[in-house]
Amino acid sequence: MTKQKASAEAKEAGGAQSEVAQYNSNPSLLSIPAELRNHIYRYALVEEGEIRVDAPHRTQPALLCTCRQIREEASGILFGENRFTTPVMDLEWPVPTDHWFNKHVGDDAELTIRLHGVQKWANLEAWLQRYHSRELRGIGHSESQEWEVVAKAFEIVAVLKRTPWETVQKVVQKYKEGVDLTDGSWTWA
Repeated sequence: MTKQKASAEAKEAGGAQSEVAQYNSNPSLLSIPAELRNHIYRYALVEEGEIRVDAPHRTQPALLCTCRQIREEASGILFGENRFTTPVMDLEWPVPTDHWFNKHVGDDAELTIRLHGVQKWANLEAWLQRYHSRELRGIGHSESQEWEVVAKAFEIVAVLKRTPWETVQKVVQKYKEGVDLTDGSWTWA
């Protein structure tokens, strides 16, 4: 056996030993297969009921704070497989701009908004303006007639997203006037 061949065989054996040693070392979450990580993310993040999102509930799941890769992998599970809810009093959006929910969630997350109080036009208009400037999320379709009036206002703003707010505000104001002319079931405070 030549020196070169013996050296090559030793390297191969050493390489195999280092692979075994690497495999047996303390594994991290990122060292296990993605399929297993997804099971762990689901176990840690998916809730049976709704997750409340509002100012007092400001703490994001700790798992999302570990590193960028885990946040990117786990966020899809957190936001795609849970149902979120937020109470809206007097049409004032209760989730602060810097809340983790606003920072990480896309508009595809299932968010149930529960209306309480009265319909305050000034609050809705402020919410619409912040939605127009992409500071806050909007809302989707609702089955209730009361909420559908609000949802249509967001649809108008979405269609006019590239239009300056001053113009959008005029259009939304005309929409409000049209709602005011309906059967009187919708009143603004």
